[in-house]
Amino acid sequence: MNKSHVLIAVLAALLALLITGGIYAAFIIEPPQPMELVAHVGGVAGQPLAYVTDVAVAGRWAYALDADRGLTALDVGDPRHPVIRSQLPLPGWGGDLRVLGDRAYVLQGQTVYIVDIGDPAAPRLRKAVPLSSTHPLHRDLVPLPDRVYALNDDHLFAFDPDGESAPVILYSPGGRFLAVWEQNGRRYALVMGHSHNPDMTWYTHVILDITNEASPQKVGEITTEGEGGGAIVQGGIAYLGGGYAYDVSDPAHPRLVTLFEGHGDARLTLEGVHLVSKPRSVTIPFKMMDISDAAFFPLIATAVTPSGYPTGVGFLSNGLLYAAADYEGLLIYRYLPRAVVTQRWEGEAGELTPPMTVGYGGGACGGRYVFSPVAWSDGAAAFRFDAPESGNYFLWARARGASWQENSFRVAWDDGEPFHYEIRPPDGQWHWGQVYPEGQSPAPFGLTAGPHTLRFMAREAHSWLDAIYITNHPGLRPDDASPCVNPATPTPTP
Repeated sequence: MNKSHVLIAVLAALLALLITGGIYAAFIIEPPQPMELVAHVGGVAGQPLAYVTDVAVAGRWAYALDADRGLTALDVGDPRHPVIRSQLPLPGWGGDLRVLGDRAYVLQGQTVYIVDIGDPAAPRLRKAVPLSSTHPLHRDLVPLPDRVYALNDDHLFAFDPDGESAPVILYSPGGRFLAVWEQNGRRYALVMGHSHNPDMTWYTHVILDITNEASPQKVGEITTEGEGGGAIVQGGIAYLGGGYAYDVSDPAHPRLVTLFEGHGDARLTLEGVHLVSKPRSVTIPFKMMDISDAAFFPLIATAVTPSGYPTGVGFLSNGLLYAAADYEGLLIYRYLPRAVVTQRWEGEAGELTPPMTVGYGGGACGGRYVFSPVAWSDGAAAFRFDAPESGNYFLWARARGASWQENSFRVAWDDGEPFHYEIRPPDGQWHWGQVYPEGQSPAPFGLTAGPHTLRFMAREAHSWLDAIYITNHPGLRPDDASPCVNPATPTPTP
């Protein structure tokens, strides 16, 4: 049964249920709303950005790959007013861009360029790694701390970003898109392949175990009607730009989970429960879907460029969509929920587990705060949050760190693994700051509708927590100037 037949079968089943009275409002879906355009950089001849082919974001820095001007670093600490801080010319034209840590990786033609961006205002070309191939067309790139994987039409390559050895070929032929992930101590690659029949209807994509590069093994296979598109693997699910979600928790036996709105050459970007798909076609907009329900991904928002020709690819970062829009430059959008959700708690309002206790004074809102006098103890403050709808939620905390040895908590949602939350700066003053895992870029948390438990647990002794604030609106953030007053809630988007 092909994809169109599956969709027809699903629609027929839903219609039958409606006719028989077996379903009522469960599948009433509101139309998608347009995303708000926050900023537009370049896109005009003579401007600092003229033809942007890819974009990546890390913290307050966005990196745009311009076909004419190379790698551009922009300070997006204020996303409404991006500021270009540097441009590094690179050989070639166009290409793919990825950022990991203090390095940017650019795949252009038959070469991977590694750029040191430890100081984004002064980037430096670290090395150029040639790929031995007869086909000059680049396809996809996945950097990891210990290996870099590059894909073109001929081969899948791997090399050590810090070593001098030439790239090794892991698989031939190559493909169009690539995803690499680890599970159960093994490393896998999903190579989105080429058509294997004359009329280019069915495409085969292979799952490789690449743990042992001396002997990579094909362990599984996925076949799609039409190109599969870009791929992202997260939480045991492979999301394919062609509109497929597969359970790959057992890589040898991938299982179709659901279908969604996709396109054969679409690239994907994922943050929390928001998945954005964008093909290169100028007639199809950026599409944002809610993936909190594994069985059904409703379309919740769309975005087109100012000209109405939505070319390019996107990158989600902290509730914003950064769009590399080819000749229209770099665009920044944000999704505004129809119903704004906000909730605030004082630290002492949480359910406290000793030795987490209440402190008094010290400039805290209401004159009280919570802390643990013992490091790495069982002390915790638990807060109950009932999410009225699924979505991405931003978490903020008003906290105080007296030093680098007294400025962190462990934080966990529900039964999830605790992560390290660092209070910055540790200057003995109260500050509102976004809560996210240390070492990662700021990002919201994807929550399903219903009850959740949020825990702040002891890590370093005498780290103080005054209040927490949760919202689904990317533009709402507490202010140190009025620390005990909630941000003004905007009028919901009609």
